[in-house]
Amino acid sequence: MQKRLRRRGDGPGSWPYRQIGRCVEALAGELFARHLETDGLSVAETAERIAAALQLRLDEDRRGPVRRQLGRWLVQLRHIRF
Repeated sequence: MQKRLRRRGDGPGSWPYRQIGRCVEALAGELFARHLETDGLSVAETAERIAAALQLRLDEDRRGPVRRQLGRWLVQLRHIRF
């Protein structure tokens, strides 16, 4: 968790770092009792498993590989803090 925060540019004294204990405790509660192991899964596979668990049907992604990759890059760019 700390590694992810550092990659985002949040240091040890930042608000997100100070929330780690509270968040870990909350995530251990009943509300978040159901877990999905995502190691080794693609984003699409993760989305499919979540949808299946919630009994939702996902529309097929009809974009080609270039447009899919471009979409991923655009999402990453939107999350860069200046």
